[in-house]
Amino acid sequence: MPSNRVVHFISFFILLFPFQLAAQNLPTVRGQWIGTLTQEQGGYRDQYTFEIYFQTDANGQLAGTTYVKAPSVLGVFSFTGSKRGNVYYIIEKDLRYSRKPEDLSWCFKSMQLRLIQRGADWYLEGPWQGTSGYGTCIPGWLSLRWQPPKV
Repeated sequence: MPSNRVVHFISFFILLFPFQLAAQNLPTVRGQWIGTLTQEQGGYRDQYTFEIYFQTDANGQLAGTTYVKAPSVLGVFSFTGSKRGNVYYIIEKDLRYSRKPEDLSWCFKSMQLRLIQRGADWYLEGPWQGTSGYGTCIPGWLSLRWQPPKV
């Protein structure tokens, strides 16, 4: 039978192991990121829920889907992207689904997002700007937290 010291060491390691995994470098941005998109004063709203799902296309380039949500508002866009240095450059391409008030014009966004670790959590944060049917959009900021896959 193992000694108490061995049992305590093994118990400590088992409890600590998941935290060690979470604190390791995030190997890829693929997956789901959820957070907030803000828009500077004068925009249609000052805050939206924003989700991004990163995948790779057939050539291994970043691609995926973004979701913009607010009461009575849901926009689903496809995007392409690339990484240069520490920045992910994302450009929304096509509107796949739209539910919105008549006076809202969708903003096709360009985003420059940096990967940031705070404790065990990973974030993508940075500015966005874009264009809509009304012209240049009032820009803002994105802060998105990585959602670990659920089993």
